Amino acid sequence: MAGAIKQSKLLADFMRYVVAEHYKLSRECIEKYAFKDFVEEMKNEHPEELNFSESTLKKATQITFLILTEAGYLESTKTRVLQ
Repeated sequence: MAGAIKQSKLLADFMRYVVAEHYKLSRECIEKYAFKDFVEEMKNEHPEELNFSESTLKKATQITFLILTEAGYLESTKTRVLQ
């Protein structure tokens, strides 16, 4: 997990802002659209860095939730229930 965060500022920021906020607010799960919404929000600040195609964004979402599941933050990639 540390290696993934070190390599991806986007993943680190997603964890810092979205995942941490979900824990803080005691939300049960992370919504399926949370990563896409986060990227869209970040795109407004850094449009040159986050010019993803729809297929790339879909794959990045899948990989992000897989990393969070394997690291023990989520129960599964399908339910996205926080542990």
